[in-house]
Amino acid sequence: MLFRSQPTPFFRTPHDFEHGGRAVNGVPVNGDVLCRIKFSLGKHRRLLALLGNPVLLAFVASLIAQPFLVCWEDLMVKGASAPFGVPWHQDCESGGEATYTIGCYIVGSGDNPLRVIPGSHRAGLLTPADLAATLRDHEGAAVTVPAQAGDLVIHNLALLHESGPCGADARYTTFFEFQSEIGRASCRERV
Repeated sequence: MLFRSQPTPFFRTPHDFEHGGRAVNGVPVNGDVLCRIKFSLGKHRRLLALLGNPVLLAFVASLIAQPFLVCWEDLMVKGASAPFGVPWHQDCESGGEATYTIGCYIVGSGDNPLRVIPGSHRAGLLTPADLAATLRDHEGAAVTVPAQAGDLVIHNLALLHESGPCGADARYTTFFEFQSEIGRASCRERV
């Protein structure tokens, strides 16, 4: 039989869910509150359908302009009044040039929008010391990127960005990272 009559349950491991978060000062907080669902595509068919959206894929193809693959996906969950933020960072886990993060906002950013330092991606992937120095010199140039439900926020993975603790508004965002073959090769060269 090629098709099952019942949907296959998603595969789940203890590593699929992150709890807690970090306060703006970097101290771990809220240890028992769900903050991230990793490997989200297998968790619900609507997330998989979002990834397969022809408009999204056509945009990525125009941005990268060569064959690409999905190298990361997860769902960030920040409940109303969640005391944790996401400190300044680069999305460098999947690494490489020509890699872009796309945040698909399930609900708007409300009082917890993304903040970015424009142009910071041009410095490439930074060491922790270089990141700290860049923040000392350029954090005042950060801009806020508000988003409504249904918006896509796209940035190069090397862009410095953060979001603070939630106020009265919750924030749910699913993230996809798309990488070109060039990005994949440069990532292998660094390893």
